[in-house]
Amino acid sequence: MDRDGGTDWPNVREAFRALDIRALYAFPLFVGNLNVGSVDMYAHEPRQLSLADVEDVTVLAEIASRQLLRRALDDLDNVEEGLPDGPHSRREIHQASGMVAAQLSIAPDDALLLLRGRAFSSSRSVSEVAADVVARRLTFDP
Repeated sequence: MDRDGGTDWPNVREAFRALDIRALYAFPLFVGNLNVGSVDMYAHEPRQLSLADVEDVTVLAEIASRQLLRRALDDLDNVEEGLPDGPHSRREIHQASGMVAAQLSIAPDDALLLLRGRAFSSSRSVSEVAADVVARRLTFDP
């Protein structure tokens, strides 16, 4: 931040100096193709992260992404309310999870998180979203 003299946000430089921040790093949080936020880190001395540092933080960001989405969805009492208990609905949700996992080359648990996230964000039930995936009306292509 100190080296090039230019910034798109002129007041940011002064704020960072006041906080003794000389380097800022941001890592996106994704589950599949769903962006759930970012992890921001800072350093008091200007420095570049090593390849090993970037790899380590990337792995931690992937873990944090899943946990963040899982906890956010678990905290919502009504996300799966009204979900039928019949064997067909559960079977269809599992089938849809498998299809999403194959589309995005991700683990089935992550695919189920994406289904739940899509259901919440569209104010629909998980079984409705799963039905659309199985019927190929909805895809999660990257």
